[in-house]
Amino acid sequence: MGLWVEVSMPYIDMLLDNPPARSPGLQDRQKLGLPYRLYYSQIVWVDQVETDSQGQVWYRVNEKYGSYGDI
Repeated sequence: MGLWVEVSMPYIDMLLDNPPARSPGLQDRQKLGLPYRLYYSQIVWVDQVETDSQGQVWYRVNEKYGSYGDI
C-alpha cells in the first residue's frame, strides 16, 4: 500500500522516525547540523498518512528499494 508523491513546495523538513540515520546523505546532514529535507519536485514513496492532535498532516516516506532503511 502507498503512493508516489511529489514535493510541491520549495522544501520540506523531515523528522527521522527510526533513528539513527543510516544513509550517507542523512548522516552528513546530521554531522553538519543541517535539517533533513526534501526539495521541490522530488518524488518519494509514501506508505502512511496521519493527522496529529493539532491537525498537522504527516506523511511517512519509506523507500522500499535501494534504500538504507531510513523512514
